[in-house]
Amino acid sequence: MTPAPANTSNTSKAGWLGRQFRDWAATDGGRLIFVARTLVAAFSALWLAFRLGLDSPSTAMTTTFILALPSSGMVLEKAFYRLLGTVVGLSAALTLVGLFPQQAPLLFLGLALWVGVCTAGAAMHRNQQSYSFVLAGYTAVMIAVPALDHPASAFSLAVTRVSEVGLGIICASVVNDLLFPRAHGLLVMRTVQARFESFLGFCQKVLEHSLPPSEAEVAHLRFAADMRRWSPAARQLSSKRPMRARRRASCTPSMNRS
Repeated sequence: MTPAPANTSNTSKAGWLGRQFRDWAATDGGRLIFVARTLVAAFSALWLAFRLGLDSPSTAMTTTFILALPSSGMVLEKAFYRLLGTVVGLSAALTLVGLFPQQAPLLFLGLALWVGVCTAGAAMHRNQQSYSFVLAGYTAVMIAVPALDHPASAFSLAVTRVSEVGLGIICASVVNDLLFPRAHGLLVMRTVQARFESFLGFCQKVLEHSLPPSEAEVAHLRFAADMRRWSPAARQLSSKRPMRARRRASCTPSMNRS
């Protein structure tokens, strides 16, 4: 009968240690893990860039810092749009250099039109989609202007740029998805459920005519602001759960438009 108190004491100590560890992981531990993930991704990209002999290894390292975000879904979403903007910008730069080789006025006119289109796209979209348009605009300028006097070097500049950015994206995505990944899926679903229940209560009060028009208008604006604020989180959740969550997240833009 004597081992029972010892087992109880060990269980209580284990429970206390578990609670302390969870509290630490939720506060300072989460910040330290985020810093560790960022540094591992950055130095991995820098080491690989040097091993591969890329012209500017710092670009790969800088990309990992740009993609340093709290959750894995955020990293994957921004990585996708950064790669997309880089590829589109490089394609535009190669097209303009091919159409106007060593013709500075026409080349700059084409770049001005392209930057204007990208600026309009960035103004029409939000969050990472807007960032992708901005990236496509200045990437084209970064490739086309140095290749003005030497058009033959445009392709090598484009390949080097996409290699460096792609290496940083791969390192950041792999490290954030494997090294203590942090997902916001459960938090997002709980918050959406709470907003939905609140919205049902609002609809019930409106149908019962128990809510003054001024308060109804304020509540309507608050719900609209909540939908716009949580639509990026829904897209980040869908990047981690592409089959089920993407169908749910597709309802968010239509509700925003309504």
